[in-house]
Amino acid sequence: MEYTTGSLIETEPSWEAYHDNETHPSISAIDERSGETDPLISKTHPSATPLPKVQIAALLFVFLPESVTSTLIYPFVVQLVRSLHIVKGRNPASVGYYTGLIESSFFLTEAIFVSIWAHLSDRVGRKPILLFGSLGLVCALISFGYSTTLAGVLVSRAMQGVLNGNIGVARAMLTELTDSTNRDQAFSFTPVVWASGSTLGPLVGGLLARPSDRFPLFRNEFWQRHPYLLPCLAAAILSLCAFMVTVFCIHEVSHPSYGTIQSIEPTSNSRTEGGDHPNSPITRNNLDADEEHLSILLTPRLLRVLINHALLALLEHSYLALVALFYATPIETGGLGLSPSKLGLLLGTIGLTHGILQPFCFSPLYRTFHPKNLYTTCLAASILAYICFPVINTIARAKGNSHPAVWVIVVIQSFLLLPSYTAFSAMHIFISNAAPSPGLIGTTMGVSQTLFSAMGIIGPSGTTSLFAISQEKKLLGGNLIYVVMCIAVSVAVFTSHFSLPDDSHEETTHRPLVSRSESDSL
Repeated sequence: MEYTTGSLIETEPSWEAYHDNETHPSISAIDERSGETDPLISKTHPSATPLPKVQIAALLFVFLPESVTSTLIYPFVVQLVRSLHIVKGRNPASVGYYTGLIESSFFLTEAIFVSIWAHLSDRVGRKPILLFGSLGLVCALISFGYSTTLAGVLVSRAMQGVLNGNIGVARAMLTELTDSTNRDQAFSFTPVVWASGSTLGPLVGGLLARPSDRFPLFRNEFWQRHPYLLPCLAAAILSLCAFMVTVFCIHEVSHPSYGTIQSIEPTSNSRTEGGDHPNSPITRNNLDADEEHLSILLTPRLLRVLINHALLALLEHSYLALVALFYATPIETGGLGLSPSKLGLLLGTIGLTHGILQPFCFSPLYRTFHPKNLYTTCLAASILAYICFPVINTIARAKGNSHPAVWVIVVIQSFLLLPSYTAFSAMHIFISNAAPSPGLIGTTMGVSQTLFSAMGIIGPSGTTSLFAISQEKKLLGGNLIYVVMCIAVSVAVFTSHFSLPDDSHEETTHRPLVSRSESDSL
């Protein structure tokens, strides 16, 4: 990728440069060769390539069960822990320790398996991995609903993480279906899917939990013994639908058996070992070379992006776990004291609002403002969201949780979460642009998803435990958790300002990798 500034050409190794030579020439060598023959590339952005709508829509639907599954338990996890009688005789604030453990078990196994699925998908294809994950998730969700012991809950939740680990594979497919001119469009929909899942998950979890207490049809011993099975069955049906969509609507993008990756139009500086042929296809030998040189994956550029991605993921997981715990915890122990149904409606409304607003906000903002500045500004906004927690509890202690002032602050806090979705959209593009080569897209997305899941181990357990300690010991009046989180956000903002690349608008014009059946639709 080249940038023209007067007569000075600053060159970074493009994806094609990694395929020029099996020994992967140094950046200086690439600069030297590129400067001899390649024309200067204007910094003007080309017109956007039309998105393959059917493939993109189907793939986004496959994303949905991951967000639904991860947020499904938030409205009822506190009541679930209490029903297991593991906190009997203890301080009610200690519930936070166990809710964090249950939530983190999901991300622990997801972190372990996401890179395994991603690397396997580079060898056997994306579609088989997506099919296996969707079908297996059905079984894991049903198992969770039947669980009546802490061990059963933990194992079932951990299996959901294992089978949700294929989300990195789906993101790799999304990258392969797009190019630099339309990638921001495609990735602007991923937070919409997450927001939709964040809407549907809490709604289903809150409204269908304990059906024997709410619906005459379910007032029998079976549903009393398994009060959280019904929302799990609903989520399992969604995962089964994702399986069917994958079977009938998603076509393999870059399956190794094709021999070549279809529909790639290299830029003018693309070469092969046999000579300077700009239109030569990228062959399987090139991909094998990438797999034999995995050391090129962790380039300084990608490492900087991944560090920022890890910090963003840590804050996101921490916030979601804290919201669920805070809203369900009684007012006298530092929360808002909402029932599962009210909590589900609240979290669902928040997710729906973000899902509606995000498509209209991200792409114009990304194209108008500098991506790094947009990212850091959105990240900093979450400090205000954390400040809202003690304000809400203080008002609720004085006037009750139904007072209008409480809900005004809740609404403000909900809108302050919107920038975090924008930050995630921008981060996905930072990651895709930092991938060293096409053959390592799946692995790159797998590594990023591993980091996201790994932060899910630390975030929920650490945040909920710190909340419990803050309330039990009355540290800073029970507000230590919020001070710590504001400091964590400040560290993430500082890190992003000094380490994220400034040139996130990718200048190369690779055409997307599409299946044979979709290539004509572009």
